[in-house]
Amino acid sequence: MSRVDVLADDRGLQGCFKVANIQQEWAQDFITKHKLVTLDDYIYSVAHDTWEKGVETLVSQVPTLRDNMIALARFRSAFDIGREALRQAAAPATKSADLDEPLPEATMKSLNQDWARRYSLQLDPSLEPCGALRSRLYREFRKGQLTVIEARKVKSVITVAQPKTQGSVTLGDNVHLEFEKEEGIPIKSCVEYYLQMRVLAHALAWAGNYQVDYEGGRHWMMDLSTVLGYVDVALRNSIEFAGGSMLWLQRNDVLTRGKLATYVNRGMPGSVAMKQALHETHLEWRSPLAAPLVVSSGSGSPGTTKRKQESSPLPVGEAPTKRPRTLKADRWATVSMIKGGKRLCKPYNDGRGCSNSQCDQMHACDVKLPNGKPCLSRAHTRIAAALPATPVGRVVSLRDPLVDPLQRPVDRVSADRLRAAKPVAWRGLGDLPQFTWAKPLVGSWLVIDLWAGFSGLCVALLAMGVRFHAVAAENDTFPAQVAEQIMPQVVAVDAVETVTGTMFRPFLQRRQVRGIILGGGSPCQGNSILNTGRKGLADTRSQQPQELVRIRQELQDLPECATLEIVTFLENVASMPREVMDQYTAWMGFPPILIDAGACGWVQRRRLLWLGQGRCGVSPRCTPPDGWVWVESGTDPPELRWKGPKPIPAKVHFDQSFGPLFDAAEVVKAAGQGAMHPFTREFWHPCDRVKLVPPEAAARFYQDERRLPPSAYTAESLLWRKDEWRQPGPEERAQMMGFPAQCLQAVQGPAAVRRQRQNSMLGNGFHLPMIVALFCLLPGVLSMKVPRPLFDLAERKLQERLAGTVWEPGRLQVFPGLLSSDQVVQSMQRTVFGSLPISANVWQLTATRLAPLPVWQLQAYTAWAVGRGASCDQLGPTPLTTSHRTALFAGLTGQRYPGNSRKGLDHLLPPGVGKEEHIKQAVGLPSPFRLREWPEQDVDFVLHAIATWQQALIGYSEQCRQVFRQVCTALLPLDDELRKFRVHSAVKVAAGKRPAVLAFLTVILRWPDLQQPLQMLQGYPIVGALEPSGVFRSITAREALPKEEWLGDAAVAAVERIESSRPPRFAERIYAATVLEQQKQFCSPFLTKRCMDERFGVGQWRPLQRFLIVQPDGKERVIDNARKTLHNSSTEMMETIYTVHLDFIPAVIKQLAHRLQVTSPGDWSVFHPWAHFRLGTDDLPDAYRGLPVCPEHLPYSAVAVWVPQQGWRYTILWGLAFGLESAVVSFNRLPQLGIAATRRCLYGLAAAYFDDELAVEVVAAADISQQALRLLFTSIGAPPQKAKGFAPSPDRHYLGAAIHLGSVMTTGCVRIQPKFATVAKVAGRLRVAIANRCLTKEEAGKLRGDITWMFSLAAGHMGRIAQPVLAKCSSDGPTPMDDEDVVTLQVLLRIVLDCQPRDVQVCGVDKVPLVIYSDASFEQGVLRLGWVVMCPGTSYQPQGGTCEVPPEVIDSWCDAHEIAQFSHYLLNSLDARAWFEWIDSESNPSDGLSRLGLADEWTQAQGWSLTSYTFPPGLSRGEFLQSLPVSRFTAYVIEINDFGKVTEVAHRYSDFETLHKALLMENPGLQLPPLPPKGADGTDAAVIAARKVELEQLLRGMLQNVEARPCWAGAAPVRAGAFPRDLRHWKFLELGNPTVIAGRFVMAPRLGPWPEKSGEIS
Repeated sequence: MSRVDVLADDRGLQGCFKVANIQQEWAQDFITKHKLVTLDDYIYSVAHDTWEKGVETLVSQVPTLRDNMIALARFRSAFDIGREALRQAAAPATKSADLDEPLPEATMKSLNQDWARRYSLQLDPSLEPCGALRSRLYREFRKGQLTVIEARKVKSVITVAQPKTQGSVTLGDNVHLEFEKEEGIPIKSCVEYYLQMRVLAHALAWAGNYQVDYEGGRHWMMDLSTVLGYVDVALRNSIEFAGGSMLWLQRNDVLTRGKLATYVNRGMPGSVAMKQALHETHLEWRSPLAAPLVVSSGSGSPGTTKRKQESSPLPVGEAPTKRPRTLKADRWATVSMIKGGKRLCKPYNDGRGCSNSQCDQMHACDVKLPNGKPCLSRAHTRIAAALPATPVGRVVSLRDPLVDPLQRPVDRVSADRLRAAKPVAWRGLGDLPQFTWAKPLVGSWLVIDLWAGFSGLCVALLAMGVRFHAVAAENDTFPAQVAEQIMPQVVAVDAVETVTGTMFRPFLQRRQVRGIILGGGSPCQGNSILNTGRKGLADTRSQQPQELVRIRQELQDLPECATLEIVTFLENVASMPREVMDQYTAWMGFPPILIDAGACGWVQRRRLLWLGQGRCGVSPRCTPPDGWVWVESGTDPPELRWKGPKPIPAKVHFDQSFGPLFDAAEVVKAAGQGAMHPFTREFWHPCDRVKLVPPEAAARFYQDERRLPPSAYTAESLLWRKDEWRQPGPEERAQMMGFPAQCLQAVQGPAAVRRQRQNSMLGNGFHLPMIVALFCLLPGVLSMKVPRPLFDLAERKLQERLAGTVWEPGRLQVFPGLLSSDQVVQSMQRTVFGSLPISANVWQLTATRLAPLPVWQLQAYTAWAVGRGASCDQLGPTPLTTSHRTALFAGLTGQRYPGNSRKGLDHLLPPGVGKEEHIKQAVGLPSPFRLREWPEQDVDFVLHAIATWQQALIGYSEQCRQVFRQVCTALLPLDDELRKFRVHSAVKVAAGKRPAVLAFLTVILRWPDLQQPLQMLQGYPIVGALEPSGVFRSITAREALPKEEWLGDAAVAAVERIESSRPPRFAERIYAATVLEQQKQFCSPFLTKRCMDERFGVGQWRPLQRFLIVQPDGKERVIDNARKTLHNSSTEMMETIYTVHLDFIPAVIKQLAHRLQVTSPGDWSVFHPWAHFRLGTDDLPDAYRGLPVCPEHLPYSAVAVWVPQQGWRYTILWGLAFGLESAVVSFNRLPQLGIAATRRCLYGLAAAYFDDELAVEVVAAADISQQALRLLFTSIGAPPQKAKGFAPSPDRHYLGAAIHLGSVMTTGCVRIQPKFATVAKVAGRLRVAIANRCLTKEEAGKLRGDITWMFSLAAGHMGRIAQPVLAKCSSDGPTPMDDEDVVTLQVLLRIVLDCQPRDVQVCGVDKVPLVIYSDASFEQGVLRLGWVVMCPGTSYQPQGGTCEVPPEVIDSWCDAHEIAQFSHYLLNSLDARAWFEWIDSESNPSDGLSRLGLADEWTQAQGWSLTSYTFPPGLSRGEFLQSLPVSRFTAYVIEINDFGKVTEVAHRYSDFETLHKALLMENPGLQLPPLPPKGADGTDAAVIAARKVELEQLLRGMLQNVEARPCWAGAAPVRAGAFPRDLRHWKFLELGNPTVIAGRFVMAPRLGPWPEKSGEIS
């Protein structure tokens, strides 16, 4: 027997050294020097035929062991011991008893020490497992071959110490054989079985007392608390539900441990597998004993025919013909006959099922209720009721499944709606907030949102990426309407009091969930310090949390909730009285924590939050999410605070150029000091707190009609634009609270009422980042840390799907053409690093380390591709051509190019087919908007794997990731050897890259780009003729500028021009950015021109010129202008890159739906419950700068930078410059290889857009794609940035868009919409351009980029409307715009404001589009239109129409471009897409209608419905222009009668406000009509109409008020004859001097009628 444990993590390496008596220091030095990880590394590092010499060589290479003969002897001994241990491990087992053999002494000692160190537990001998049991379980765990041991064979230390029974048998011929009988332990009761389970539990915990890697974390193979918890639950359930039946306990125990063994054998840690097995069997553990239990004769319960026994044993495999009776304690209290003599069918009730088709007995439940009456429910049988058994003589309460335990009324409608509900998905406008620090709760949940408002708790959980069903209790109809619009799957109930525990039973019986989240923000009016008359607990509203406690208790009483985690949550104000907090803590069972939203930077909101399970709540022992910290101030309750670098949210869009006085980032640094006043409900507030605020705040409070508390009118709580102030609007408040700005769009009513309702909803709601941070702490208190969804993992079904595929067991190992490890190493040596003098020993060592690894497992794609006819010589990527992109764009958004364009798709139908044939073919065409499949082959491979493996892909992909990790470890010596070949630039920027792994992937994928691993060592070229990589689309290379024309005198002149030039714009910021790059080792210290000449030679170097841009997100980026310096002209490019876009996401989902034969959205939950679509995103570090420049091209990689106080200086970029054409292709080769390897080797459904990586997750609760992507890029030395990585969630941002996948399984659609920030930014820039009637080159460029991104997502190519205008503004300096240009931007602005989300259908039947033929003729000066509308696939009669266009309409339009703008605007407003197709006149059915109208004979013969129309007046240019927004603000026009001369003057609302303030300030006590209220949307039609009336009243009041007149004319009264120095009123009306003099003269002696009619607002 070997003394080395080859099942340990290091395969026994340390144990081998211990056995050989090697000192720890010697072993550590030896392992470090040779980078040994496992025993295999040591044994296979030397040739076995000369192993003694090889070991001597290895020892001599360790400086501390050189010439140490004792060490050499012991390492040789260790080699001999280790070789024998591996040989024995590789030998096939000859008998099952090998598992029971004692473990090696060193292993046993180590495990005992680990047990004592972790548990410090001395077991009773009667409960301490024997050594054979421990050994067996330990080996089974290590081998992943766990078995189900019968309870009677579980032996303790005392059991094995007892003398064994002797047996004998006579074989004849006087041969007498004596032996020891191996007998099982007789188990006669439930308690005895429980004790055996305890012994087994101790053995499992002892054997599994080590950690394993699983899904990105470390987990204990088996945890003592987990397994003992299972044993205790089993005993408790057997007594509660089965009356102490031992056989019931045995059956369920075997079932549970069987599932445990299944999951462990699939690679799951035992501690996780045990919890999942309990999840899957929780119904069995709560089902009463109602059926016979068939046991084997050796079960330990001797067979008997006595009635006192629980059952009689039956032969194995033989079904009982008659249901045996069970113990009285296992029987139901039942009735057999009802009043009237009608009998109840027993077989129907007792589980046998009634097989008599002519049975005349009643098929109804025969359970006897406590009132003595029978149940008689036809909805369930005695067994299917799933209620606890009722032993005879015991009184328990039997209830109907939908009756509350406290006999409360049940909302059966809500119960039925919840039972049929779908998982909650975001369907509102705008995008959910994105938090890198938020990690989703694993598993599926039921959320019971109490005092829900607009269900802010559900929005927070969606922002986290949690999968859940939800019920929301809210008695206010307006928030409930909002919740219904943004999350239609949430089931609404009227009030918290109507929520009962049993209303959830139908749902819980149908759905499998991990747990229940119960709670919300209870009413705080009785607790808040803002309420000076607060009553605390004496206020009935403050006692509402008792309803939460009631519902929690009712849920705990349900048998369906016995194994579920019931999480309770409560939020309330931190200013509550201490006795209230103590009472809430007593009700909740655990103390609260404190969070102040002010620390997030925007608005104060101090809240106490209770969150926990049972009596365990979140506390400082829970690890906070990144950026959040526990405040170490000993506060009670403890405080969780945001300490990140940026506020949350990072930016808020404020309308009309208003903004707060504070900097949110500084507020974060000040721990919330200086943030806005807490948002509250909007109503008419009392004046009791006015004395607590400054006078100016009090004045604003009264001026704003007391809508909000007085403290909300302090300067820091308002928005300002110079001297103007206003309260934040609802959209701005929503953003500062972390919600989407448009989440409250469903609120209806007049503008003021609508604003009041929206503000009140936000005032009553949550601060969303606070709630997300709170729930990120929840895993710290959950009893089941890593649960998994429970699906049918039937092996037989999986084997059927695997049959005939490349994953069929044993097929890949023998598949022809796959590379062995030796072939991989030879190919790397020959084709990748053939130019490097690498030692043969290194290659031999690499081959030896790779030899035992299953490299074939990473080559499934090769076998798959070969099976489809591909050659295995080279398997590069599938280039995405222009036609591919156009087809994909058509399915996502619409027509991109016309059919006659080389970039467009072919014509749908050929010309010249004739009218009848054209109609026949057109109505049968498939929709041009159908979503096409993604063309890349490895994407189809991943989808094939997902459809085949389904949920089993979780385990298989983990195996592949483990193999890849082992490969990366095996390649370490080769990477170490390659370090010596790194050039200086590679040492600076690519020291962490692993070219050996890149080479391995290049070879194993048959990747055509063989240069990349070597260039990672020796640098990339940046100018000249670049050799094609073979992974991108080939192009015809343009002729590069000859080197002699670019260098020499030209280079000298270029440097002289730089030296004599002035500093560039943003010179100081460019300098600061360059210094930061120097600190990161991306470039050299600054050098003078002289130093550069000495280093490279005069005229032999040429610098780039650097400029700076501000990106849309505010980030500054320096760009090196390689076009201006002719670097790009000196580069010969032979290929161009291609990248994915957002169409990748819906395309692959639809492709998977097609593979799985999903024909409707409901098929997902019915046939594929394992699917859950989510998106994860990552960002690669350093980008271009992470790739080195080859030494020969460093003279061209210099950058000119203006250094303050010194002038022009130069720095050498070690990495690629952002601005080089060559850098674009060179960099994208890295993510291209990484994504291909992620798909082909690790089964990740991933894509990349430059350095932005995307992972599409399909399998529920398993981040297969993101784990694969992160592992792959980390392994090649480019780990994604943690601060920019987002965990998979159904709602994610990618490439400037918000992607929503939550509705794929409910509506069959992927929703794509521009981010709110993008819409606000584009709209703001357009308004500025329209108001200024000019655009600079920079502004036009920004608009062009933003519009392209925005409209390619949701509105097709409508952004192209503005391309002529933006191209016109490409010259330096502001470019004025004419009226037509302004109209174009106004059209674009309206489209931006009306832009709706795009829903892309990914499953189900494609919508059939209308077929519309149209034509126009201009004959004899008359423009006539004709059209025919057809509805394919319906019985609707085709509609034909014609009309004449009036000449004045034709004259009103400038050109056809304007008409196209209007057409696209109408299509966008109708949310319609159009596909335009040219048709020759002979084939156009509308040709006759456009020429002859209804008189066309061919048209009349078709039997269509024909109508002649009058051209609609609304389509004239004037009507169209009136519908466009001219600006964001509203001007009120005052009509003035200047003694018969009528003039107009326009003023904004703020002008009226300034005049009003001035009059009141100069005349205290002056009585004037009030101003219309502020804070409303000044462009809203209802607001404008109301303000017109009120402003006119104000103006007339000023004119009529005697006291005010002196103020208009100055300080002295007019009646006294004084002439004013400040003509405030006359200036406001913009009247001339003669009018002013005459007006004052008329008004001085008397009050005439003129002032009353002087002004009228229009």
